[in-house]
Amino acid sequence: MDQQYYQNPPEQFDVYNDFNNNLRQYNYDEETASNPSNAALAGSNAYSKNNFNGKDYTNRDLPGGNSDEKGVRHSTTGDHLVVKQNPKKRGCCCCCSRKLCVIITFIIVVILSIGIYFVWPRIPSFSVPGDKTSPSTSKTPTFRVDSSPIVDMDFTVTATVDSRDNWLPFYFKNISVQYFDPSNSRAIGGGVVKDFRISSRSLSSVNIPLSILYQPSLPDGIVTNYATACTTPTNATGNRQTLLNARLDLQMFIFGLDWIYKPTTSITISDLKCPYEVPLSTSSSSQ
Repeated sequence: MDQQYYQNPPEQFDVYNDFNNNLRQYNYDEETASNPSNAALAGSNAYSKNNFNGKDYTNRDLPGGNSDEKGVRHSTTGDHLVVKQNPKKRGCCCCCSRKLCVIITFIIVVILSIGIYFVWPRIPSFSVPGDKTSPSTSKTPTFRVDSSPIVDMDFTVTATVDSRDNWLPFYFKNISVQYFDPSNSRAIGGGVVKDFRISSRSLSSVNIPLSILYQPSLPDGIVTNYATACTTPTNATGNRQTLLNARLDLQMFIFGLDWIYKPTTSITISDLKCPYEVPLSTSSSSQ
């Protein structure tokens, strides 16, 4: 008996080999396994699903497998389930929601706007009252209207600076001034103001030193106007000429801004009083 047992070993059914079509010794019909009534038609080599502990391994899905094909190894636990995962919502600021990010951005913009409003410098306005002039004590002026006409004088004008729109004080490294006669828009003098400070929200005054040197080839209206306005009257009434007209062009060098911005402004004066009243010079007296 033992010899017969070893010569004719009992036949065994390998489920995985059958499903994988490797060394299949028996025919397994999925239709017969799923429907036992077809076993009689399938023959003795057909196995019902009772051979697999009552479980039906057909028509199961695995990635890469087709449930309509026979002999394909299928899942023993059920159809392949794909769980859809909702992607995480990322905040626009990487740390907060979009709504909170918009609120924070709005608050930052408002704070910056308020800061710029108070910090940003506003160019102060300058005005020169015509009677705020004073003569130089270090130089004698010269006015001639003969064959060698000349206007040569130094004087100072006092300008009013309005800085009431600024919330911070100003420090001017210097203010460059050009002096023009409006009759021909020609520069006939100028000056420089150095190291000038103004307070915030206030009115200030600054003395602007000016030097005029005008020497044409022939006497003209500029020489005549200054000679008449700044010399001793010679007529019987003693009345002086009407006041002078002038224009001052200012370029400001503000500390901290002068490397990117040098604001300019103009001051028009229509009632400038000459600070001198000296005798009219002649060519013979100057020699």
